[in-house]
Amino acid sequence: MIPHSLSIIVKKLEVESIDSVLKYYSDEKSRSNILEYIEFLIENEYAIIGDLYLKQHLSEMSITDYRPEIVENSIVCISNSNIEPIIRFLNEIQFFLCNRLELRIQELSISNFEKLMSAFINSTFVSILIRSKYINELFNSSIEKIINKEQRISKHIIYNSPQSSAVDKSIYIRENTDFINDCGIIESDNFSINREVFISSSCANTCLSKKVSINFDGKLCSCPSIVTDNKYNTIESFIKSNHYNELKRTVKDEIEVCKDCEYRRMCIDCRAFTDSKERPNARPSKCGYNPYIAKWSHEKGYRNLAESGVISNEKEFSINHKRITQVNNEINEE
Repeated sequence: MIPHSLSIIVKKLEVESIDSVLKYYSDEKSRSNILEYIEFLIENEYAIIGDLYLKQHLSEMSITDYRPEIVENSIVCISNSNIEPIIRFLNEIQFFLCNRLELRIQELSISNFEKLMSAFINSTFVSILIRSKYINELFNSSIEKIINKEQRISKHIIYNSPQSSAVDKSIYIRENTDFINDCGIIESDNFSINREVFISSSCANTCLSKKVSINFDGKLCSCPSIVTDNKYNTIESFIKSNHYNELKRTVKDEIEVCKDCEYRRMCIDCRAFTDSKERPNARPSKCGYNPYIAKWSHEKGYRNLAESGVISNEKEFSINHKRITQVNNEINEE
């Protein structure tokens, strides 16, 4: 993140010379700070000093999602009861150039796990993350051998394990998980700082764009945590639906609270758990950051949104700017 003052200077430097920008600031300290900013940008290759010819031949970065995939990633919820629909889904989704999978395994026999792995032979998938529940030592040691042979599998996380350990690609942790309700937690550890997420956040939803999943009931969905009663039988019909397209077009600049947040270009959104089911652009309810005071919930001086003058609930969204100013003054005096 950069100071707001630097962002203002950078915008001015896009159209004016360094000398012209310095004339806006009369005191020597401000001029010195600006020159330090410029030196930092140039040394780290964030900027270059050019002439009029170069300026006329440079264009702004295109904010367009350049990825060719129709479906880029998918969450696949698997159990013994839906293994056949899952195999059909995995075969079908490859035609849409999907390359990243997250497999959430509730329960699965060894034979069905082997059947699942056979679906990846000669597939287009590049990266596969597996999350599963601990069954027993014999079962997990058996699937470890299968997983280690599949190069596409990057990691296997096993929850509710009797002990914490790591063996090759498998990570055993004691904590249990709820594959449906433990989704959507927004914290700085989950931020993605790269060009792809920056562009995606500007023109589409950072979680649901180019994502088609299948839940434990064998139904197609954008996210397994979003309750759906759709009856789409093919991926093609699903991605043409209003339900899918409305979700994928919900950008951070339109989401309540998020649109005022400095982290909105690196944050992965959540539409499953929000402050209101009535408002499609409601804030993700599992976010622990308050952008109006620039503090996370674990930081000293944190106030929640309501304490800061921001009402965000099922029925209402409103911002009291005077209260925000008052709270920030209180924090600065602490």
